[in-house]
Amino acid sequence: MGQLIDRRVPTIDLPVVNLGPYLTDPGSSAALAECEKAWKAMANFGVSVVRDPRAELRHRARFLQLMQCFGAATPELQEDCRRDQTGMAIGWWPPGRETARHWPEVVEGLTEENRPFTAGFDRPPPDRKGRWHHRLWLPEWERNMADGLLATLKGEQIAPPGEQFEGWIEANDLWGRTLLSANITHAEMVALGAGVERDYFTAGIINGGTSLLAPTIVDMSKLNEWELIAGFHYDFDRFAMHGKANFGGLIVWTRDGRRVRIRVPGNCFLCQAGAEAEYMTGGAIWKGFHEVVALPREIEVARTIRSAGGSPIRVGSHCFSQGRSDVMQPHPKWRTEQTLAAYPPILASDRQAYEIRLITGQA
Repeated sequence: MGQLIDRRVPTIDLPVVNLGPYLTDPGSSAALAECEKAWKAMANFGVSVVRDPRAELRHRARFLQLMQCFGAATPELQEDCRRDQTGMAIGWWPPGRETARHWPEVVEGLTEENRPFTAGFDRPPPDRKGRWHHRLWLPEWERNMADGLLATLKGEQIAPPGEQFEGWIEANDLWGRTLLSANITHAEMVALGAGVERDYFTAGIINGGTSLLAPTIVDMSKLNEWELIAGFHYDFDRFAMHGKANFGGLIVWTRDGRRVRIRVPGNCFLCQAGAEAEYMTGGAIWKGFHEVVALPREIEVARTIRSAGGSPIRVGSHCFSQGRSDVMQPHPKWRTEQTLAAYPPILASDRQAYEIRLITGQA
């Protein structure tokens, strides 16, 4: 163990980005105001709170039930669902498979009260969470897919065996596409708010990119207070849209180095900018660092739920979207000698492979 960490984490409110006006009339003054709000949130915080009037939150209930059932399954059943050869694309990754990178240069730049809980360790410990991976795409993308790709994507989807997991793929599709639709629309709005082409962030996602529903799973009743669920890290995707977890614990860092919790209303999502968004804007968007911690109040609630016969398993639903075959570099709006030196042209898939090697200890 390393330094002691201040455990006081303030909660802040961010303006809610409403996708409704943009969906109704993208060129209206109301829609453009929401686009500007989305851009400012990504640039200043690397995170935004999003409301999507299309979202049917009932899909979340079935999804949550199935994920909690899988989290309570035997280790043998879970192991049968591993597909490690796909490189974080399909199936189950057990707890301990992911480890946050060590960021001493970032941590040292934070004031004592804003340092991550990960800083309490000389090296970040393996994450306590496990993660499921389910490929995502929107139905309207299918007509432009290369021959055979759709059949391949559908054929690769897997579900745990057993009657208790009936409807698994459909439930993942319904909830995952809810998040993906919000992610794509919000990314378009961020681009317009920044004054660049509407499809600047999304073209590489839709045309050959990768989107995943990648929920995290951990039994809260088996954790100690303040134990790390996911260490201090950023996401390496373009944007991630998160459904509200059934237990709290997410802590994020704003661009000015504040460690905070974000209040997310029950009918809203949380969107976080990833490394690809930062890369494509030459740092104008900030890839937000975050970690997940077992907060004492959440541990108490989980143990009470377990005593009453309920599930103490925390499920975080995350939709990650990234490019693959597109070459990333700063847009001409942000392209200078300095930004090109920091963010030189690179194939999106090469950057992702590099990040996966780092977090799985293969680099």
